[in-house]
Amino acid sequence: PSRNLTYGELRDTAARIGPMLARMGIEPENRIALVLLDTVDFPILFWGAIRAGIVPVLLNTLLTCDQYHYLLDDSRAKVAFVSPSVLSVVQEAAKGVDTLKQIVVVGDGSDTTPRFESLLATQREPAAPARTCADEIAYWLYSSGTTGMPKGVMHIHSTPIMFAQPVGQARLGMREDDVVFSTAKLFFAYGIGTSICSLHAGATSILFPDWPSPKAVFAVLHQHQPTMLFTVPTLYAALQELNR
Repeated sequence: PSRNLTYGELRDTAARIGPMLARMGIEPENRIALVLLDTVDFPILFWGAIRAGIVPVLLNTLLTCDQYHYLLDDSRAKVAFVSPSVLSVVQEAAKGVDTLKQIVVVGDGSDTTPRFESLLATQREPAAPARTCADEIAYWLYSSGTTGMPKGVMHIHSTPIMFAQPVGQARLGMREDDVVFSTAKLFFAYGIGTSICSLHAGATSILFPDWPSPKAVFAVLHQHQPTMLFTVPTLYAALQELNR
């Protein structure tokens, strides 16, 4: 709500993520965990890692310590980028996960934890994109775990454009002048999917870090006047009830 990011700024900043991660010892095809609220830092790290051939693993920000421990261990992520609100639980969950080498806080955090803004500030020079191919792994999402333990679902580099074109543009008609608001968080397939579609179309995406209560969603609708709203049936019903 307090920060804007242009396409040029996203391009330029994402190009500095690869060198920043390389200085931290992260190599192409390594994984990093993103435990982030929906702020403009999310797409910077998500696309910056993918651009560098590094695989971001998107994790829910509402999990328990035990759940985080399992996912960090299972994904073998080398670094976790974490929002301040979940920093303490992720730090506790990381105990005993030998493959996790570092936790970085994205935003104002403790004085003892490395900060994303400081690490990025030391990396001024951009790098060329990694030489990846269409069927290499780009990012992971985890299943909800309704049929057992959550499973890492791997998405390849050609996945985004293969649904952004037929869904975002051909089916929904998304355009540059659209303003898109999805209440689904970016760590969900629904949330990251709508974000990818809007990015491909050159549209504006509204990112909302808080939980999308009906009143909060109405406030966003009134303030930003989106042309496209993506949400779930229960929230549509709640919005209708609140609007009576």
